[in-house]
Amino acid sequence: MASSLDSAQERISGLEDLIKVFSLSYENLPSTLKTCLLCIATSTTVKYQKFRRGDTVRKWITEGFISEVGWRSSEEVANQCFDDLVGSKVIQPVERPTFYGKGMYEVNSMMLYVLRLISREESLVTFLSDLDISETPAARPVFLSIRRCGSDSSNGTERLDLSHVRSITIIHCDKVFSFKHLGYLRVLNVEECDGLDDTDVQHICRLILLKHLSLKETPQVTRIPPQIGNLRHLETLEIELTQISVLPPQIGKLQNLETLDVRLTRVKELPKELIQLPKLANLHFGHTGVRLPAGSDRFKSVKVLGTIDSRECSASTLQEIGGMTGLIKAEAMLYGEPADTPKNDNLLSCMGKCNFPLLEELKVAPRFVKIPGWIAHLSRLKKLEIRLFEQGLNDLKILGGLPSLTSLAIQLFGDPRKQVTITSGFTRLEFFAFDCYAPWVKFEQGAMPSLRHIELTHYSGPAGKTPAGIIYLESLQKVTLIYSSHCSSCAGVIETVAVMRKEAASHANRIVLSVNGDDEIFPSISSVDGKITTTENEE
Repeated sequence: MASSLDSAQERISGLEDLIKVFSLSYENLPSTLKTCLLCIATSTTVKYQKFRRGDTVRKWITEGFISEVGWRSSEEVANQCFDDLVGSKVIQPVERPTFYGKGMYEVNSMMLYVLRLISREESLVTFLSDLDISETPAARPVFLSIRRCGSDSSNGTERLDLSHVRSITIIHCDKVFSFKHLGYLRVLNVEECDGLDDTDVQHICRLILLKHLSLKETPQVTRIPPQIGNLRHLETLEIELTQISVLPPQIGKLQNLETLDVRLTRVKELPKELIQLPKLANLHFGHTGVRLPAGSDRFKSVKVLGTIDSRECSASTLQEIGGMTGLIKAEAMLYGEPADTPKNDNLLSCMGKCNFPLLEELKVAPRFVKIPGWIAHLSRLKKLEIRLFEQGLNDLKILGGLPSLTSLAIQLFGDPRKQVTITSGFTRLEFFAFDCYAPWVKFEQGAMPSLRHIELTHYSGPAGKTPAGIIYLESLQKVTLIYSSHCSSCAGVIETVAVMRKEAASHANRIVLSVNGDDEIFPSISSVDGKITTTENEE
């Protein structure tokens, strides 16, 4: 990577030492992790540097960077690689912006810059954009990344021989090139591109070796043509945030399809041909108003299921959902109108009868008056997001008894009339989010012994209803407080911030207190001879 780095060092004064630090972080990684990290660099930019775990893991597998190891599946190996990169601090989780925010990750901007330099030097990737169009690309690239190209500008592809390209990422471009001569293409990611239309999709459907096709946020794409059936090797099809309303029956020919994502589209009914797909494991749809096909109990391979809408589930469909015993992750949408009560009850009854023995993640969107008792039987449940009225807090012992629960997010409606006290249970819980008008929660000694991160969302609640007892959370490492800027002068918010600062300073552990994204570090009291010292700001 010498020449590229030398050029960068000449342009930016004082950059050399910083580049060495980030380069060392990369060089110390095992070869597989290096390749996976460079793959991330091909699909992110400084402005668009956030990415989803699931998307990234699937891309690694499709690119052939990850394969099965012994009895471990390629998905398990890829997820372990992702965890290793998080553990090495090369990539970091992004704070959730909302209660139901998606889990996102990012690479440090400087690290991303260095990774792109390395990719260029090793001729792994050719990057093209309006910003660096003068760069001389490799004549026959294998990986191509194009970003931020306006409708009036060339994207530089006319200088390239694209016949051997295996992977293309196009981000935020108003103009795309012809897909007619890409016979070896395996991976195509197109995101936020106004220039892609239905004619382009027809050409894409001739790329018979494609394994991964993503057309996210392409507003001019309105249909998937019948020719989609030609893509017999396709493993991933993502059409999130498009204008597509119907999936053609030819989708049943995609016998290798493992992931289908139709979230935030106009699709209202899933075709019955999906049942013919033996490898379909991830079926993302919703968030509301999508009808499952008849015979859904034959979805034996499906592990991740989109939003089950109580209004769109007939009695027979509900019964079939109970037969989807392989589910690992699911979401349910219920409604608060009186007329919806019977359908809500039917869906909950269905879920309760099945118990989904393998279920690890559950997100339920209604407001529960009480926690359903059947949740207690989900012995493998690791992650739960649930909305409650205050009465439901009386049933917290149900959640506290879940033996595998590591992540819990509760959204409480209304101003709490009494303090929530947690005394025991939750033995494996590592993350706890409490979203409430005023996070009036108290932890007693011995509570949540494995908890490392607590996130409290505060609104304009009154003073006197502040959290307490975080000094008793023996494994705690981080406290996150989130509130609207409109509430910054509210007495309850001011008091809560003051109380959290005091308890963080008194904690036996080193605590990071994050208030609306601003971090402050409180050293462990044991590290300073048992005395509390002033805090130090984290840069």
